[in-house]
Amino acid sequence: MVTMFFCRTEKKREELIKLYDISPVSHVKLLNGQVKRSCTGDQLTDSYYCFSYKEKGTDKYSTFLCGVHSAEHFLDLLKLPKIPLFNPLSSASSTSGQTSVGTVSGSKSSQSRKWHSAAEQLYTAINLLIVCWDTVPGNALKDIKEKVEKYHYKEPFSSQVKAINKIISYDSKGRTLQQMIDELRGQGNSVRNFRFNLLNDILANEKIESLYE
Repeated sequence: MVTMFFCRTEKKREELIKLYDISPVSHVKLLNGQVKRSCTGDQLTDSYYCFSYKEKGTDKYSTFLCGVHSAEHFLDLLKLPKIPLFNPLSSASSTSGQTSVGTVSGSKSSQSRKWHSAAEQLYTAINLLIVCWDTVPGNALKDIKEKVEKYHYKEPFSSQVKAINKIISYDSKGRTLQQMIDELRGQGNSVRNFRFNLLNDILANEKIESLYE
């Protein structure tokens, strides 16, 4: 769950990384109709980072959100690269004409990667869940996202596709992912068309109903 994790000053963020294991989950575009608050206490206005954290020596993870400035300071402290922005709007560029994992100005673009089409669809589905839900899914989703990104050139395991499908089933309104996307459009967002046909095929082979579309 998202919790308020106060980190307004650089000194406070330096203290926090000594007390907690902190890692980035995603960097996504804030859409119309969404109101989210940064760990600095400020309301987010454009894009935001989601981080997971746990107190050192424990296994209980939670998440927090912050704007780009605070996020990049955390990443500098953790010696990690910036995360490409995931922007689902129709004005965003695409890696393959279908989805977009985004780019970061001044850093190596993820567009230079050759993604397996099914891996890209799964990676996009994970990012869309983060965009659609105010409560960010837990550590299991983060682990799958990291593995899919690491092995972006390979077809994802069916267990990963099934796990994300199961997470979609936890939606409080009982929506499919495509229905969540349609709801974003109804809030005045020009969201691109996304296809999950390859993920549907993987589930169909195991006779599992797809909640992607």
